[in-house]
Amino acid sequence: MNPADLPSRGCSSSYIIASRWWEGPEWLYLSPEEWPKEDFSVDEKEIALEKKIVSTLIYLDASDLVLTRFSSYRKKIRLVAWICRFVYNCKHQNKKKDELTVSEINEAENLLIRLIQCESLHGIEDKRITSLNPFIDHGIIRTKSAIFQRDDTSEFRTPAFLPSDYPCVRSLVMEEHKLKGHIGVFHVLNSLRERFWIWINTSNYLIFGSINCFKRMNQ
Repeated sequence: MNPADLPSRGCSSSYIIASRWWEGPEWLYLSPEEWPKEDFSVDEKEIALEKKIVSTLIYLDASDLVLTRFSSYRKKIRLVAWICRFVYNCKHQNKKKDELTVSEINEAENLLIRLIQCESLHGIEDKRITSLNPFIDHGIIRTKSAIFQRDDTSEFRTPAFLPSDYPCVRSLVMEEHKLKGHIGVFHVLNSLRERFWIWINTSNYLIFGSINCFKRMNQ
């Protein structure tokens, strides 16, 4: 009988006092050298068979992290670039430790553009771009401009399509607007069309909704 069971079995107080509940086993009164010894044998093979691998799956949508982390378009690009740098260093022995290179930043922007398009478009069949001769170039949806044959940069002749009502694109438009000295919407879009074809929807509201522009319009 387990001595710890005595109080729960309704024993009388006199029986409990006289029981080993207060004393414990007799070998506790002996020296440690005289305590009973038991040899335990361990079957390593059997233990190995009982081993179970338990894994915890944590889902993290990287696109949400990138697209919502910063309000600045350029900061988003650098965030993507550092994530790509981290992935590269995890896979290769020759770690990259210097500052981000121009090539890394350009690749990060291309990846960011692909993320934006995946989140906001339905492929090249999207009704907003069907009339723009869309095609896919290295995962990026591009359009052929009306002056496709012009001797200019490939980005100008085949700009990447971006919807103006998407948060990242709004950041891009606003940053270009401020960088160019708060110029008008058409000047901003013409400047951005050196590289992007932005679907005009809310750009006018975005630009003239800034505080500085509001003050200038009311002077």
